[in-house]
Amino acid sequence: MAPERRYSRDHTWVEREADALLIGLTAHAVDRLGTLKHMQLAVAAGQTLAAGETFGSVESDKAVVDLHIPVGGKVLAVHEALAYAPGRLHDDCYHDGWLLRLEPADAEFSGLLDASAYSELLKSRAADL
Repeated sequence: MAPERRYSRDHTWVEREADALLIGLTAHAVDRLGTLKHMQLAVAAGQTLAAGETFGSVESDKAVVDLHIPVGGKVLAVHEALAYAPGRLHDDCYHDGWLLRLEPADAEFSGLLDASAYSELLKSRAADL
């Protein structure tokens, strides 16, 4: 886990990139989901989201899971190519596997976990998704 990323209890990650934030699914979430079959990113550039709001879903051979935005802000870009090839997240969920680029409403990552705290969360909730 990269120390510059922050993580939600819902297994999404946030990483600062210049004046924007990249949002994605953690390796733990991708591994627990299994084979990814379908992804829907139900937002568009220009849309404003509040922290905790649903921005899409991912379907696997094990479950269908709603995706919740860990921080609020204005959507700058949606990685729509993943909707056609969600399995690419298994290859690289942290770099080419970003889901949204967001202009944050707040400069802080309040409420998100650093790498150490997220590791501890995974130890205590290993079976969770």
